[in-house]
Amino acid sequence: VPYPSGLSKDVLHLTFIKAWNILFEYGMVPSNGFGTLIQRSRFETDDIYKDSGLFIVLPQLQQIPDVMEIPGGTFVCMYKYSYPYYEEDLRFLLRWVREHDYTITGDALDVCLLDTTFYNSEQDVDFCCLQIPVVKK
Repeated sequence: VPYPSGLSKDVLHLTFIKAWNILFEYGMVPSNGFGTLIQRSRFETDDIYKDSGLFIVLPQLQQIPDVMEIPGGTFVCMYKYSYPYYEEDLRFLLRWVREHDYTITGDALDVCLLDTTFYNSEQDVDFCCLQIPVVKK
């Protein structure tokens, strides 16, 4: 589900609710994970999150509009405590990929592993895994 405007905590949560409502219409309970998909075509731009959106992992492939399958492969991954709109995390991992002679093969995924709903008051950001599909040059 595309983010309607600049990415922020409020936009993230409102888009998440919209995505859940779409799945509920199809009788599905979204329980397999979620995150942000960031378009590879935007990696070298000033507006890296333009055209990004929220994804929810489905238990099986469904006939729902705009469902896409994320191909398997090799991913460079980085665990982090932050939100998907913390651009410096993605910029750091993109630099690492270039410096270690990998070629990016697809869009980045910022998978939420544990959101702040389940933390005590000491944590105010999500625990996520940033993933970029790659091949070695």
